[in-house]
Amino acid sequence: MPNDPLITVIVPVYRVEKWLPDCIQSIQSQTFQNWECILVDDGSPDGCPALCDEAAAADARFTVLHKQNGGAAAARTAGLAKARGRWVMFVDSDDVIAPGLMEYALGLQQKDPEAMVVWNYAEDPEAFAAGAKKQPTHTRSGYKALCWRDTLFVNVWSRLYDGDFLRKTGLHFNEALGFADSEAEDLDFNNRYCPARWPGGDFTVLVIDQPLYFYRQENENSIIHQKRRLEGPAPKAALPKPEPGYCKALLKECETAKETFRGTEDRDGLRMYLLHYLRCMAFGVYSARALGEPLPENFFSDRRIRDLLQLAEENRIYSAYYQPFRMKSAALCARMYVWDEGKSIWYWRFYEIFYRLFCRGWQR
Repeated sequence: MPNDPLITVIVPVYRVEKWLPDCIQSIQSQTFQNWECILVDDGSPDGCPALCDEAAAADARFTVLHKQNGGAAAARTAGLAKARGRWVMFVDSDDVIAPGLMEYALGLQQKDPEAMVVWNYAEDPEAFAAGAKKQPTHTRSGYKALCWRDTLFVNVWSRLYDGDFLRKTGLHFNEALGFADSEAEDLDFNNRYCPARWPGGDFTVLVIDQPLYFYRQENENSIIHQKRRLEGPAPKAALPKPEPGYCKALLKECETAKETFRGTEDRDGLRMYLLHYLRCMAFGVYSARALGEPLPENFFSDRRIRDLLQLAEENRIYSAYYQPFRMKSAALCARMYVWDEGKSIWYWRFYEIFYRLFCRGWQR
């Protein structure tokens, strides 16, 4: 329809009276104007319902859905049922977005409709403010090269979704999730959306380098804070179950991902790639020793291990596992992993020793 908005913003609202006005204001302040925002009042018992109604009365681009409390997943699904935008995005009601987010993200999306557009976020308000003032830039990559990044696909508020595809397929959130004892509704949604939208298994990801989303951590009513209260103090970490043949499989996976970052300006992505794979390689060494199986032949001299170390050297990016792999010491790699996983003070002692002796001045 010609009058339909290009972007629908869905905001689930529950017990965020203190922060909701800032969230609404950040959406109103977008440099891009052709959007609609659906505020889903999830039975909030405070002043949020009135704040939602006030926003809708003041700006026709806001609409309000009042419903009984059912959790974040149910609220987002209710919003999806009313969404008219060609593209859909989610904002949590205690967070805010930078003024240029929609304009830049939509510009990228319209140039490459088959890509997924993702933006970075900040938990520190000063980092967010600094990022919002910069001219945005982006990095082109692929899903298979980035799916290991811990923060990239575990939320729904850092990307644009294909609204036409969502309406065609009826894809929605699992409403049994989204609570303190079963959060993960974001990851579950992405794990179903991505293979359905791109059945080939890989697709282009355009990552906006600047943090254009402020993820607030002070809301004690958020699901993550409720979960922490339920769990109490974190128990001592248990070591993961060793996996047979892990090193061999990981070497192959690592080779697929590495070309994404050679010569790239995405330094944050490169750093995460190196830290992730060196630690995973150490887990592979730990697994082999725990299971009594041999490492792949000439493992420490393997070209893919050398490539990891060389990338770390060229870019001066520090990992506590760099020196154990450089020393070709399976025993030290495995021991560092055990200390790391168990949060042992010995991990941090060796972390600092290796840094001061061999890698002083590297990024860490």
